[in-house]
Amino acid sequence: MTGVRYLGTASPTIDIYGMGQLGLVLGSTPEVNITFSGGRATSKSKSSSALAFGFGGGLIIKNRFNLGIRYITGQPQYDLLQTVSISGPGFSSTSTITGKRDAPTSLFQCVVGIVF
Repeated sequence: MTGVRYLGTASPTIDIYGMGQLGLVLGSTPEVNITFSGGRATSKSKSSSALAFGFGGGLIIKNRFNLGIRYITGQPQYDLLQTVSISGPGFSSTSTITGKRDAPTSLFQCVVGIVF
């Protein structure tokens, strides 16, 4: 993520900042396997990326300690492959479904750190 930050002075020992960021969110979903009486289902997807943006703000105390919050969000779209197999006495069937799924992704961070 890259962006801009504004830093201002609130008091002789406390600075306040705000920032906006732009970048990429990279994600992947887990493979899901379900087994049931007479069958099995599997769902897979490829990893994905999407444009993301974030914003945040906080305090820098005595030019040494950082206390802040940040919010980052993006909406990757995953290519899905789902397979369902069912079998029983005298029959067997397998179905495959492909598609796309949007997965809004957000991250809220509370930041506590030391400024170098």
